[in-house]
Amino acid sequence: MQRQDLWPTPLWYFEVPPTLIDPNDIAKDAYAFQQSDKGVVISNVGGYQSTTLTMQDRVPPTLTKLLGILTEECQLCAQDFGFERPLSIANYWININGQSNYNKMHIHSSSILSGCYYAVTPPQSGNIVLHNRPETSYILAEMKQIGARESAFTAAEQAFQPKAGAVLIFPGWLPHSVEENRSGQDRISVAFNLA
Repeated sequence: MQRQDLWPTPLWYFEVPPTLIDPNDIAKDAYAFQQSDKGVVISNVGGYQSTTLTMQDRVPPTLTKLLGILTEECQLCAQDFGFERPLSIANYWININGQSNYNKMHIHSSSILSGCYYAVTPPQSGNIVLHNRPETSYILAEMKQIGARESAFTAAEQAFQPKAGAVLIFPGWLPHSVEENRSGQDRISVAFNLA
C-alpha cells in the first residue's frame, strides 16, 4: 500500500546568530519605537502591537538589518513553497506582550507567508500555537474519543516554545495564537508578512 499526503503545511525554522543581530538591540529598538507609537489592537489582548510598518518606513538600523536578513533567508522558503519569483516583506510590526497578555487565534489573510523573529522570550512568556483547520476540530476530538492516537494527522494544534534569535515561518492562512505570558517579564517579537 502507498500513502500520499495531500496539502501538507510547511513550517520553517532558523536562528539569526547574535553576532549578526543582537536580540537585546532589537528589544531596545522595540521599546524606543513604543514611546512614539500608540499601537493598535488586532489579535492582541493587552500588550503592545505597533502600527503596521513597511520597508519604506524609517526605523533604527538594527531593525533594518534584521529585515534584510529575514528577506534573504525567506527566499529559500518561497522556493520550497513553489515560487520562482522572490517574495518581499510586505509589512511588519513589533509585539510586546507583558504579564497576562496573549494573542487570539487569527490568520494573515493578505500574505503568502508569515513569520516571527523572537527577541526576548523569558520562560513561560507564551508559546506560539499553530492550529489545524478549525472546521476539523470536532472530527479530531471524536477521533481521540474512539482511540486514535495523536499524530501529525490528528493533532488539533501544535505549540512551539520561542527562543531569542529564532525565526518561525508558516503560510499566512494557517490559524495561530500566542499563549498567555506568565513570566512577569516582557516577550518581544517582530512579526512580518511576505507577498
